[in-house]
Amino acid sequence: MTGSKTSEISTMDQISVRHYVGIFLLSIATLLLELSLTRVLSVAMFYHFGFLVISTALLGFAVSGVVLALWGELRERTPLDRALVWVSTLFATLTLACFWLMG
Repeated sequence: MTGSKTSEISTMDQISVRHYVGIFLLSIATLLLELSLTRVLSVAMFYHFGFLVISTALLGFAVSGVVLALWGELRERTPLDRALVWVSTLFATLTLACFWLMG
């Protein structure tokens, strides 16, 4: 009985570590995109557009936090694995679409 509890706990720890790694990688990708857009817009255009990128990113983080705080059902209903897959795919698609439109 103790052995089964230990295996259940270790399985739960592996899943949570995997989730943390996914969230970390998605966060790093977002920050690197913001940093690269800030650099490109500062060099190509006036430096004021760098502040626009930072302000828009902060607005996006704030809006997502407010949506998750007010709409708790969305958090509880959707499994974290599925949510990470959808968010990562949406982020990659929108990033590539924006660069394709700009280029």
